[in-house]
Amino acid sequence: MALLLPSNNIFALLSLVEAIKAEPYDPAEAVPHVPMLLVVGDKDERAHTLPRLAELARSAGSMAEQLVLPGRNHTNAITSRAFKQAAIAFLGV
Repeated sequence: MALLLPSNNIFALLSLVEAIKAEPYDPAEAVPHVPMLLVVGDKDERAHTLPRLAELARSAGSMAEQLVLPGRNHTNAITSRAFKQAAIAFLGV
């Protein structure tokens, strides 16, 4: 997939992948100060920080909507109709 675009730097992409899997995400390190739509699948083992991120965002004065998609995981959550409808509503499209 990474080779589909000739301009992709394969070594840079590999470095990103290695960094993501090597360093656990700590939401307290950098709370975004923008409205957020936080979406996870209920079978997503990578999304355990969602409640903490939402709490941190609210305490920092940001709006943080949460949506948990039943039967979805980290990979297929974005293909959910519920995700698409929530994103459209959140963006006001």
